[in-house]
Amino acid sequence: MSPTTPPRVRLNLKPPVTPPSASSSSTIVNVDDSDDDAYQPVGSSPTVVVKPEQFTRGEIVTIFVGHKRKRFCIYKDLLCNRTPYFAASLKNFWSGGSNDIYLQEDADAFAQFTNWLFTNEIPTVNLSTCSGLADVVAFYKLADFLLVETLKNGIIDATLKYLKEAKWAVNFFSLYYVQEQIPGTQFYRLVLRSSVRMFMNGPELFDEGADNDTTFLAGKQELMMEIVNGVRDYNKKPYDQVWKCHRCEYHEHEESVICKS
Repeated sequence: MSPTTPPRVRLNLKPPVTPPSASSSSTIVNVDDSDDDAYQPVGSSPTVVVKPEQFTRGEIVTIFVGHKRKRFCIYKDLLCNRTPYFAASLKNFWSGGSNDIYLQEDADAFAQFTNWLFTNEIPTVNLSTCSGLADVVAFYKLADFLLVETLKNGIIDATLKYLKEAKWAVNFFSLYYVQEQIPGTQFYRLVLRSSVRMFMNGPELFDEGADNDTTFLAGKQELMMEIVNGVRDYNKKPYDQVWKCHRCEYHEHEESVICKS
């Protein structure tokens, strides 16, 4: 099955805490103020250790996401602290004004983002199904749009963990979907290198079969060129499984930053 039109699935999130004053149609994200454990966001860039409750007071921003305008109500300080996009877009919002934002992004991915804001949890990656691939791509695409390198690096780490445990790579059908959605990103580069290596070491391992992939690629010239270049680079300098590399290889951060192994 081609992932060009992947089925939509609802992501499973922890039930939000909804204050009595909130509308039942809203998704209110909150945390228990009794939890005093500090946390360090996943990723590589040096980050000041913060406590969630430090940013769960004050103004609340209402964000409508997707074509159905799903409503999310999140504390302004939390958004500004963790996302450069909102730090810039909310800079001129004033107290008592209309703090409403409209985004044409994937609502399910944004729900995962709100969960990450408070818990720092990234969903388990599964690239073996169309829906699983679509979910992680949408999540990475949102993180890229919001300019959150820490989240993008966390998604990369989760993907590397999946590839290590599954010992599997996406086929060229799925690779085309990733290229269409998030071209030029580190996630695409990771998937491309993983696919090329798998193809060079055993095309029969592709779940759709090498013959089907070859026929499919005939009409995708740009992707075909990137695969050909990838094969050429691999022949010049063969590389091991992508999950065996240092995870900094696919992270986005300053060169002076070195991630823990």
